[in-house]
Amino acid sequence: MNIYRLLISCPDAHGLVAKVSQFIFERNGNIKEAHHHLNEQNKHFFMRIEIESNLACSFTEFQQEFAQLAQKYQMNWQMNDASKLKRVLIMGSKSSHCVADLLHRGHESEMEAQIIGVLSNHDKLKKLASWYDVDFKKVAIHKNTKEIDMATMMSAVDAFQPDVIVLARYMQIIQRQCVTNIAARLLISIILSCHHLQVVTPISVQRSAVSN
Repeated sequence: MNIYRLLISCPDAHGLVAKVSQFIFERNGNIKEAHHHLNEQNKHFFMRIEIESNLACSFTEFQQEFAQLAQKYQMNWQMNDASKLKRVLIMGSKSSHCVADLLHRGHESEMEAQIIGVLSNHDKLKKLASWYDVDFKKVAIHKNTKEIDMATMMSAVDAFQPDVIVLARYMQIIQRQCVTNIAARLLISIILSCHHLQVVTPISVQRSAVSN
């Protein structure tokens, strides 16, 4: 049986959970897991659903039909096949132990993910990435040109097209706008810090923006 993940972000509206659930039910889908959250400050609604399904229509048809519902409620949404490995980008600096651990786990197939690259503000991790046959990109961040350099870093992130970004002791403070841009472009993206064990998702970006 296929497993699909549906992520939704939209302005709050009455009956959203019921509308989405009914849509899935009518197409022979079974909701295996569901989480939803309303940001009370800006009235923005977030929902993540895992669907166990022998869909009565094709995956493409399901997406096309859901797009009509999504348009009605101004939804940003994405649906993914859970059987496909997530594309993971690792960001690090000089310290290599977190990066090495992730690369080793990826090499040994200990993670349900595909490590697609290492992005760093130093050259030190280049040999490590090369040993594991993973693409490496350096984007230096300078104090006097930080805003420009961060924009270059964002372009590098976009070029990798990741689903998940891991901050493996990346010793730069990423500007809030950059995090917000990532969350907006990649609704399913998660930025995970190995050092602080902090997950930054579109939901937490919204909370942070309001609280500050």
